[in-house]
Amino acid sequence: MNTITVVSQTGSQIIPSIGSLLESLEKSGVTVESHCREGFCGACRIKKTKGEVEYFDNPIGYAGENEVLVCCSKAKTDIEIDIR
Repeated sequence: MNTITVVSQTGSQIIPSIGSLLESLEKSGVTVESHCREGFCGACRIKKTKGEVEYFDNPIGYAGENEVLVCCSKAKTDIEIDIR
């Protein structure tokens, strides 16, 4: 099982990757912005600093080179995201 290191204003924590990244974050009590949950709107875009993710389907919402849409992706390797 891959892990997600979440870097926030209060420090960092490591959580298990279970389902989509958004589901993993929510199950661990980490709050992130989200709306459509299908990769259309881009509201859940977060900076990814390490590792690789894969998308369930090609998202329509914009994500830059070091960003990921957490609603429609999962960790392919151990990853680190920055929610500051």
